[in-house]
Amino acid sequence: MKFTSSTLFVLACALTSTFAAVDDECKKVAVQQDFDYDTYASKPWYVQSQMVTDIAPPSDFFCVRARFRLLDEPLNGYPIGVLVENRVDNVTGVRIINDLCSFSDPSDPAKLVLSICNVPREVAGDYWIVRYNEEEGYAIIAGGQPTIPSGRGDGLCKTGTGFTQSGLYIFTREQKRDEELVKKVMKVAEEAGYDSSVLKFVDQEGCDYADDPEPNPKEAKSGKKAKSAKKPKSGKKIKL
Repeated sequence: MKFTSSTLFVLACALTSTFAAVDDECKKVAVQQDFDYDTYASKPWYVQSQMVTDIAPPSDFFCVRARFRLLDEPLNGYPIGVLVENRVDNVTGVRIINDLCSFSDPSDPAKLVLSICNVPREVAGDYWIVRYNEEEGYAIIAGGQPTIPSGRGDGLCKTGTGFTQSGLYIFTREQKRDEELVKKVMKVAEEAGYDSSVLKFVDQEGCDYADDPEPNPKEAKSGKKAKSAKKPKSGKKIKL
């Protein structure tokens, strides 16, 4: 994810919340029940397919990975740190690191929000765990309720493409792509009501994740991207 202005992000959140309406054709999504955050966050997730949005162009669909951890102390009301990274243009391109923050709804733990850490959580974007199967090693993540019909009359819908309330992702525990698993998970997403035709291939082959930094939002300058082609020196902040 990429955010260039906290003010712009807040305005986008407010506008999205005001104008996003669910079409009658769109199925109301039920997220993963009995969600266990500790297990979900225990290991990295590798993105195998995702939707193109305003903050996720196809040029970023290389070596995309997400990692989660509980913060020692909440940051701006967020108890969860999320490190999202990708390479640009190819698997050896410039690495983009976004240290973000998340919060889970206690009444429905699979309904998280995700944002840069200096944005109030009340206007952060939805980050729903639609389906999660640790045994099979996959998760379906969406930017909230889909509101836009596919146009094919199949009852499937997609989210918008803006700063928030947008996106659809297939996560797997394994970095190596399992095409049969991806196809299966796409069908699971459709059963939940999402239009899987928006999903585009993410290249994980040849990605080197060795010696990456751990999630630490307190050391990142919120709202900006960290660009790195090499390992940060120990004890130093990631330069932005």
